[in-house]
Amino acid sequence: MLGLPSASLAFALSHYCAFAADKAQQLADWRVRPLPPAMLAYARADTHFLLYLHDRCVGFWWVLVEALGRVFGEGLGVCGF
Repeated sequence: MLGLPSASLAFALSHYCAFAADKAQQLADWRVRPLPPAMLAYARADTHFLLYLHDRCVGFWWVLVEALGRVFGEGLGVCGF
């Protein structure tokens, strides 16, 4: 949707945050308690940038919505509305 070659979180982290996500714990058994240090580090790293990525995506969509609004408004003017 954003015109990027991949929709994965790992790619978004690499592209927008210059962060190489370590997905070694991705398929681990997350039911284990307490979580081992490696799993805690993975969870922390995997979620650290989410708000930043959200803001980037929202910003992208607002630019798109504004552009579409201008095109729609110009179209209405051409049609005499």
